[in-house]
This record gives sequence, structure tokens and C-alpha cells, in this order.
Amino acid sequence: MFKRSNHFAVDVKPADYERAVSFYRKTFGLKQNEKTENRAYLEGPNYGLFVVKSENPGIDQEFMTDDLDKAKKHFEDAGCTIVHWKGPGKSNRVVDPFGLIFNVWLEEAK
Repeated sequence: MFKRSNHFAVDVKPADYERAVSFYRKTFGLKQNEKTENRAYLEGPNYGLFVVKSENPGIDQEFMTDDLDKAKKHFEDAGCTIVHWKGPGKSNRVVDPFGLIFNVWLEEAK
């Protein structure tokens, strides 16, 4: 349902680390390849996600989907908050259960 073309990281508060690793693995269907006390590497079909313990949570990434309606429902069902959902060709902003923000875009047909 989601695509990302490269690696990126999400920094989460230490108290949220275990829950965050589980959330991202389950919600995005990622495979956990390695995990240490402070960092986990989760891998999807075309991207890698590092979940990192940090006192300063943050993310600045985008995901692509071929179905915005299904994606919106998927995120709502996973406990996310929709900040704004403007539709195809526009930013669709989501806040996950840990307060991190990301954008979802409709992937253009080839």
C-alpha cells in the first residue's frame, strides 16, 4: 500500500522506543532486520526505516500510495490523526500515535 524510495529515520523518545518499533513494523508491514538498545532497522519493499531513540522526536519524509482513500482509513484504524487530507496532487498530512508528522501522496500512474 505504501512506497518509499530510500532510507530515512524517525527519532522517538526513549520511553516510546519499543512501542514505536512495533507500531512501524506492524502498520507498514516492515521486516525487522536488526535491533540494538538504541536503534532498529526495519525494511520494506523499497525503503529502509531506522527507529532511533532520541530526546527530540522528529520525521520529515513522505510516502506514496496508489489509493488515498484506503490509506486514510488504514492510518485512522492504526490510531493516527489526520491533520489535513487534500487529495490527489496535494499534501495529505498525518500525525502518528507518537506525535510525528508525515505526508502521504498519491502515486501517479505510469
